[in-house]
Amino acid sequence: ETVSTQSTWAIAANIDQIIVVNAIVPQLSAHIIDRYLVACEDVDIPPVIVINKMELLSDEDREWVKEVVEIYEEIGYKVIYMSCVTQEGVAELSTLLKDKISVFVGQSGVGKSSIINQLLPDAEEQKKKKKKKKKLWDQRR
Repeated sequence: ETVSTQSTWAIAANIDQIIVVNAIVPQLSAHIIDRYLVACEDVDIPPVIVINKMELLSDEDREWVKEVVEIYEEIGYKVIYMSCVTQEGVAELSTLLKDKISVFVGQSGVGKSSIINQLLPDAEEQKKKKKKKKKLWDQRR
């Protein structure tokens, strides 16, 4: 058995882009977005910012969110406004993901799983099948 003396371990490799997911619920946080962007810049992987759950906003609140996020677009980051309920931004994100290895990051509750299930509708079914097979395998042991 080998023990590593490294303090960090790679959890992903050959990543083309990092999808930074934030949502207006529980709370839109520019501070959290900033932290993810710093991490992306540190590893030299381009980020895409996704603001999720846009369907929950009034027209007035949408404008406020766009004002808060506008700074990221002004300095060159790609921003996608998204809703899994209304399908807003789904096609745009799907296009950006095509033929790329992407990692989704974001706090709990921002909708990462909902977005992935929206983009890969069979993913949840495949996950259930694998879980069922594992359960059968464990019972046989």
